[in-house]
Amino acid sequence: MSVTDFFIPILVVPKGNNKSIVRAGGFTKLVEPKRSRACAAALKLECIKRRRGPPITRPVKVTYVFRRKYRKADARKFTLRGCVPSIFPCDTWADLGNLTKQMDDALKLSGIIKDDKLIWSYGETRKVWDETTGVNVRIEEWTI
Repeated sequence: MSVTDFFIPILVVPKGNNKSIVRAGGFTKLVEPKRSRACAAALKLECIKRRRGPPITRPVKVTYVFRRKYRKADARKFTLRGCVPSIFPCDTWADLGNLTKQMDDALKLSGIIKDDKLIWSYGETRKVWDETTGVNVRIEEWTI
């Protein structure tokens, strides 16, 4: 089983359903928000830096840990509760499904995996408050 681990120090902006309707030349199309497109481009570049060899063509298990830097007010809450921030679940941030969509597309567009339909499991994917912002990515290639 081949395993790839890396960290991307970017706040992942969710890929959501809030697309804008744009009319051009008598046609209408849906356009992803600028912030989401900018995040997708940055994630793609970061993933390209971490690519090793040709795209993975076997089923993979992917685990994401989305980390968001906590605010000062949150730090006080953690201290009062005696919690360790890196394991404190983040429930006020974006939808986990939309975050994983953004990362799946970045892995595909960067050429790490051939297609995001090859992802058969998401492992222990979660979003947490932490001292750093970014996403930990772990890709486990399935082998016989």
